[in-house]
Amino acid sequence: MWTDVMTGEFLGTTFMILLGGGVVANAMLRGTKGAGSSWLMINAGWGFAVMVGVLVSTSTGSPYGDLNPAVTVAKYLLGVHTDELKVARMMLAELLGCFMGAVLVWAAYYPHGRRPETRCASARSSVLIRQCPTRRPMSSVKRSRRWCSSSPSAAWSTAR
Repeated sequence: MWTDVMTGEFLGTTFMILLGGGVVANAMLRGTKGAGSSWLMINAGWGFAVMVGVLVSTSTGSPYGDLNPAVTVAKYLLGVHTDELKVARMMLAELLGCFMGAVLVWAAYYPHGRRPETRCASARSSVLIRQCPTRRPMSSVKRSRRWCSSSPSAAWSTAR
């Protein structure tokens, strides 16, 4: 039986993952307006995503706004939630909502991920190594290894 609490948790987690996952996809995929953005945009986006998720959850029927099965279990262990069936239903709604949000993000950014030249926005991204080469020539790897030793004399002795 679907209840108002389940509707709230489902919609809250859907919006949270849709906005949070969307900001990460926007920052990581080339061809988007936010391609190559910094971690600050991702953090701010996730902060707003959690806020919107809690607001949607509480305004659509869930008085708790847990949005996370781990929080729901912790509240059950602390005695906030007392009914095991209600906790199981809330966790199921949260998991289904997260899956729905992830599917919506995938569908929204699917065209950006299909083009090989748009797989990653920065050289540091490891989405696809073949499409975003970050390898250095072997000579520079050998040269940089000698400076990693603990003592300066050992570094000079391996340099010769």
